[in-house]
Amino acid sequence: MNQWIKSLATAMLLLSASTGAWAQDNLYVGVGVGQFTHSAESFGFKDSGSSTGYIIQLGSNTNEYFGVEARLSGTGKANVPGFGASFDTSLASVFLKARAPVADQFHVFGLLGHTSGDSKASGLVTGTAKKGSISYGVGTSMNMDNFSGSLEWVRYWDNVDGGSNIKITIDGISFNLAYTF
Repeated sequence: MNQWIKSLATAMLLLSASTGAWAQDNLYVGVGVGQFTHSAESFGFKDSGSSTGYIIQLGSNTNEYFGVEARLSGTGKANVPGFGASFDTSLASVFLKARAPVADQFHVFGLLGHTSGDSKASGLVTGTAKKGSISYGVGTSMNMDNFSGSLEWVRYWDNVDGGSNIKITIDGISFNLAYTF
């Protein structure tokens, strides 16, 4: 939980630092649904499992090209059969967002930031990993008035130490809907 508080505090600092964007009515909130993949590796053995999860977003586009975003995500329970375990992970992320317009209402974007989370393993392998990792991703978005839809891929955790000599990587592919105030 301490990692969550640090990530959310950082997100709020980044959002408050972009006060000019707030005045330009570029604050947005969004929700998404995605497919999350938990990959586990130990002593050269690798396996992975997928689950459906959610995303809640709060962000601000500081201008046409840059923004900041905070997220809370829950990955759902992913079974990783080779390790005899299920992983259920809660994530808090902060991203800097670089956007490039491709057409009038269409953008591509890149994300770079940090994700903290709690991953609980149950089954033959048990335990809790409370860790953080550099995060990055790419996506596309389409804007229609105050609404936007996006499709994205994000690597939330990259070889995070999950204990018991297990390294965990978490990727997500999601569809998100947002409303800009």
